[in-house]
Amino acid sequence: MHALCYDGRRRTHDAAELMARLVAERLVAYLERSGFVVMRAPTSNAPDSSRHPHPHRR
Repeated sequence: MHALCYDGRRRTHDAAELMARLVAERLVAYLERSGFVVMRAPTSNAPDSSRHPHPHRR
């Protein structure tokens, strides 16, 4: 047990990483169960240097 808790003379602190991983896994599982869907924002149109409007663009 001593070898798992200490690195030489310093105590190791892995609890924050472990807790973050657990919370992330549980959050993902909850969102999947509730049907949450992540959607991307629509991509912007390419820049146009023409002064004439495109016939299909509003």
